[in-house]
Amino acid sequence: MTDVDVPSTGDLLADRYRLDEPVNVDTDGREVWRGLDVLLNRKVAVVINTPGGSEAAPMMEAAVATSRIGHASLVDVYDAVDEGRLAYVVREWVEGQSLREILEHGPLDGQQARDILSSVAGAVAAVHAQGISHSNIHPGTILFSEDDRVMVTEPRSKRAGEKADDVRAIGATLYACVTGQWPHNVPGSEGLPVADPDESTGEVRPPKQLRSGLPQGLNSLVMSLLAAEPYPSTASELAAELRKDANQLAADTTFHSAAHDTVAAGGSVALDATSPDLPPQRTDTAESLLIAEGKPGEKRQEDAPAGMRRLAMVAAAIAGVALVGVLASAVITQGGGADPDNAGLVGTDDDDGESEEEEQTSVPERLELDAAQIRIVDPPDSSRSELQGTEFLIDNDSSTGWSTQTYYNHANFGNLKPGMGILMDLRSEQEIASVRLHMTEPGATVGLRAGDVDPGSSESGDQQIADNYTEVVAPIANVDANLELTLEESVTTQYLMVWITELPPVSGGYKLTVSDINVYVR
Repeated sequence: MTDVDVPSTGDLLADRYRLDEPVNVDTDGREVWRGLDVLLNRKVAVVINTPGGSEAAPMMEAAVATSRIGHASLVDVYDAVDEGRLAYVVREWVEGQSLREILEHGPLDGQQARDILSSVAGAVAAVHAQGISHSNIHPGTILFSEDDRVMVTEPRSKRAGEKADDVRAIGATLYACVTGQWPHNVPGSEGLPVADPDESTGEVRPPKQLRSGLPQGLNSLVMSLLAAEPYPSTASELAAELRKDANQLAADTTFHSAAHDTVAAGGSVALDATSPDLPPQRTDTAESLLIAEGKPGEKRQEDAPAGMRRLAMVAAAIAGVALVGVLASAVITQGGGADPDNAGLVGTDDDDGESEEEEQTSVPERLELDAAQIRIVDPPDSSRSELQGTEFLIDNDSSTGWSTQTYYNHANFGNLKPGMGILMDLRSEQEIASVRLHMTEPGATVGLRAGDVDPGSSESGDQQIADNYTEVVAPIANVDANLELTLEESVTTQYLMVWITELPPVSGGYKLTVSDINVYVR
């Protein structure tokens, strides 16, 4: 950094991060800048705390912990530096629109609100899994990216005793989504109008008093989350609850409470139950929330907000779409199922005369894996900063996963390396039938390789794997988010690697998150 007491435009931090434009000062007094990583030529967000040292310790510790998390709805943290007189965190620059901006134009319908907050709860659950709290959940730190993801900014605290506060903050945000107002008993309204308490009891007014037509199950869930001891009590449980379909939630009596359901007669305000018409994107001024003005040469659609388009796509994916194709020796499936009308694909038999006994022995079985059996292969040239998070590949939780960093300019890891792999040590030789992947975004190029040995996690070892492993399923371009790689010929191996050579496009770059991986053997 240049020898200045106060950061200013054009300063270069760590001889790498150029400060281009101040964005805002958050409630902790931290300066938030739009910057540029001059080595990788990518936009970054730089959050500066003055001074550094002990006063910046919570921010620095939380940043280090966050850098180990791989979650599609949580911003990436690239660097954290304490120079004494100031400390700063360098993180992903996200383009999009904040939830606070959207709510300025009216509330959302219940389904939209639940979809958004289920992603938020999933990100917070991933934070909690690291033993820390987020401590900064509100509509100003929730962003809809241009590639249609719900994004949450980085945690503010490494303290582990505030997880219930995070769950309550998600509940308050859900309250704001369906009413357009912030509950008076939760701090952090961040510019939203605060709902008046009930005149007779002084308690929070149930959402149904402020918004007609809300399902009773959703109303009760919101009120349960705003209780002194919120229920569900964990973010992961809440994420699962929010993913319930509308009919299931409407019939759910888990959160029924007479105190929560008391509605004062004649005092309700009916708000529009439809999604508001939203303005085109603009630069956000939310706390620790960085939003650029859009990609050069790209026209932003204004008929639906970023994030709302995502929800529509998610709904389409859940409804199910057709098998998109079979390329090389792999089968790509939507929702993990094979088309029963296509002979020779997964789950079908080519020989109608096959005996029942032979048919039973040919059915693949899922191989149980543990975290110690999986590691990331990251050959040169790389920073080897993407090796963490493999335990989330086998936790049966689609809201978590392993993620690459965001790369820029080229889908092939920015032209920096030949690819990355997810290596699985099966602990003994197995006859491989297929590998199934669930990714958060379509568009990657993925294949399958096998080898005789794992030379160890190092640059040289990973280079050996990249050079010597044998291709057993040729790379498939532009795959769907649900992918099954099926071997046409019998292969028996102990070491199996999913090999990724191109990443799907995301906001301003390229990035992949794999949330689940399953190996099927014969």
